[in-house]
Amino acid sequence: MYTPGITAIFCPAGVSGLISPATLLDLPSLRDLLVFHERKYYIEDSPLISDYEYDILYKQLEALEVEHPELVTPDSPTQRVSTDLSGIFRQCNIQSLCYHWTILTMKTISMILIQL
Repeated sequence: MYTPGITAIFCPAGVSGLISPATLLDLPSLRDLLVFHERKYYIEDSPLISDYEYDILYKQLEALEVEHPELVTPDSPTQRVSTDLSGIFRQCNIQSLCYHWTILTMKTISMILIQL
């Protein structure tokens, strides 16, 4: 018996062919899990899993998205760069860094020349 709601699970709008319900359920859950662990690692500085475990989850998501590119979303961890920043780092002007690096380099070179 045909049930439109059930068909939408197997074939959402814009998706061609049959996709297993497990894949459709895995993608949002996997994305949410990765975003959660990104926040714990990058923002809260309190990771709950190792980098290796995170990488495995990330690669699983990448594989699913390669297999089903029509299910890729712009907010997927594979499609974006996080803009959330931890408050523990102070912002720095790149020109200021270049200036200080140049001064440090010049002092180092002059100290080397003086020793010659």
